[in-house]
Amino acid sequence: TDAPALLRALAAAAAHARSGHGTTSWTALPLALARLKLTHRPLALFAGGDKAWRHAPREREAIIRRYLKAIVKTADDGLELLAGLERFRTRCAAALAREARPGALRPLAPLLIDRPFVAPLAVADALGLTISGAGRLLVRAAALGLVHEITGRETWKLYLTSDLAFRYGFASRPRGRPPSPAPALAPLDDALARFDQEMAEVDAKLRTLGVLPQEDD
Repeated sequence: TDAPALLRALAAAAAHARSGHGTTSWTALPLALARLKLTHRPLALFAGGDKAWRHAPREREAIIRRYLKAIVKTADDGLELLAGLERFRTRCAAALAREARPGALRPLAPLLIDRPFVAPLAVADALGLTISGAGRLLVRAAALGLVHEITGRETWKLYLTSDLAFRYGFASRPRGRPPSPAPALAPLDDALARFDQEMAEVDAKLRTLGVLPQEDD
């Protein structure tokens, strides 16, 4: 058939839905979309089922329009999540650039990008810290605006990254311009090489003055 791949996938899922009473047709659709190269990988929440597949199969055009609108909405939502992830990355980079001693904040940042919802125990396990140390680290990250504590409890606290906390109403989004991207750090290789050369010159001068012993030949 010359029908677009997406319509062929929807037609196959609808036929499968009419042939049985289970949920396989709904759960198999993300896999079918991936196999047709419509998505890079199966996206479990990308497109749900439509009960009209089974109960009103003659409403084909209405089902397709409804389904396509749902896919567009989900895709737009995914793009917004991706933009939020980039904002969070920028916020982390700016916070680390401002900190004189970032310490464990450096490995915490990529951990939060991968796991935006964490508890001190999970951070402790991932970064090799004590639970109390991980708790203090998350408090520090919260003070920098990277995460928000969402339970309000004194113990068994849970933290959510800032953009997701704003998205789901756990915190209010700050007003004003977003932080500028952190300036790129200059490569250290040249600076370290110059430092080594200068230290070698100082050592040579001290040996000339007799302060340091001469090197053995």
